[in-house]
Amino acid sequence: MIYVLQTESGMEMNIRAKLLRENISAYVPRRELILRKNAGWTKVVNLLFPGYVFLECDYSAELYHRIKPIDGVVRFLGAPSPIRAAEEEFMRLLFNGGEVIPQSEAEVDSGGKVTVTGGWLVGKEQYITKFNVRQKKASAEITFGGIKHRINFGVDYIRK
Repeated sequence: MIYVLQTESGMEMNIRAKLLRENISAYVPRRELILRKNAGWTKVVNLLFPGYVFLECDYSAELYHRIKPIDGVVRFLGAPSPIRAAEEEFMRLLFNGGEVIPQSEAEVDSGGKVTVTGGWLVGKEQYITKFNVRQKKASAEITFGGIKHRINFGVDYIRK
């Protein structure tokens, strides 16, 4: 089951490292984006969900008392309650084995139709809600903790 920890912003990776030392499976999904900066394009790595760390574990009172004293942990989302089973599959894809989600490639034809041709998004097109060719992004939505989150993935578009 996947549980969500709310954390202080900027502390996500430190908290993940402490949880891993405690043998608790923790993930902080990150992605590679291309941003327009200083009249050029720059690759950056950003968090998909700032302020959240995801745990893949079985919840218990003992686990709660191991996690709660860690500096930067605010609370468990819910009572604590795991994310819904319908969201688990997509969330596991976002974990990407703890690695950064790399930029993908896509082709845009003359009619504006976008086809993902390479990278992490291949085979995951059903999750994409919007392509933004100008900003070199693809968007998806996921709900956890009762809140809908829009997430962006980096995509390098090639015009045919």
